[in-house]
Amino acid sequence: MCLYYHVLMKTYFFGEEEVRGYIRDLLDRMDGMESPPSVRCPITKSGEAFLNAILPEISHRLTGKENEIRVIPIEVDSEQKTVSFKDSDYAEAISGKHVFLIDGAIHSGNVMSLCQEAVSRLGSAEVSSYSLVLKCGSKFIPTMWGVMIDETDRAYFLLEKIPNNRLCAHHTRPQPPVHIERMSEKHVTLPELLSGVPSMDRVTWGDRFYDMTSSSHAKITYMLTRAGAIMGFLTVSTPKKKSLCIEEIVVAPEHRQKGYGGILLRFADTFARHRDCIYVTLNAIENRIAYYESFDYHCVPDSKPIKLNSELYFPMRRRVLYSQCPCDIDSETA
Repeated sequence: MCLYYHVLMKTYFFGEEEVRGYIRDLLDRMDGMESPPSVRCPITKSGEAFLNAILPEISHRLTGKENEIRVIPIEVDSEQKTVSFKDSDYAEAISGKHVFLIDGAIHSGNVMSLCQEAVSRLGSAEVSSYSLVLKCGSKFIPTMWGVMIDETDRAYFLLEKIPNNRLCAHHTRPQPPVHIERMSEKHVTLPELLSGVPSMDRVTWGDRFYDMTSSSHAKITYMLTRAGAIMGFLTVSTPKKKSLCIEEIVVAPEHRQKGYGGILLRFADTFARHRDCIYVTLNAIENRIAYYESFDYHCVPDSKPIKLNSELYFPMRRRVLYSQCPCDIDSETA
């Protein structure tokens, strides 16, 4: 695979072997799920083309199980925001099943989001999703993807084993069927998700959405969802050059100890690297320092705790990008 640079644009070229590498990794991850999806829904012609590329690789894995897999293509009218299924008994086939949405590329995320909402309304038990290429500006992050590219970019990597990015924090755990959605107006009216930390619980969804539209530091809140329910959320900003700041990271109390916090932290890592940030920083409440240390965060040297009412926070950071550029020094990013 060749890589060329053009001032503000990176151009990446996928060969057949690279695509097969992504496909093999994707199928390995699907096989490792707690309950692999039994309904596969390619989205428009792009998804159908990618599914057709998968079929030669998947045929030997389905020996004796061909009747357990249902393929239901989806068509989407983006202007009318309508979804149609190319199967007469799609409702019965989807209800109570684990559905896997497949697309070749996600740009704005609107189409994938519409499809996820549609299959959820039909009573699917779980919804997972995949896209070979994901634009970084997408408001919908699928369960797994091949490569994240910039708005003007066109795709990359050349490794012995080509990995798919995924919303998973542990290699030993099954891939959870989760999604991340960039916060929008539809989330503002939802019930608040409380963390138990007074200073954070005073902030409403409306406050966060307002910050997203007015903050000079490009503050963004992302919602982690599973089967349409919110598991947690993450708010990030870029107040300093070469540094991504985690302003908030919260997992609903009833969904803790399930790896969702780690998923949000790993997504922040991926997002930071894409933005050419060297560090991810956060302020940890005292009783959570050990937790962040387990994800390779360290207290910032010579920093002082920050007192907010009765709460005490400690500045921490994790290095996510190592650059050979001499201008990328710690004093710029501390």
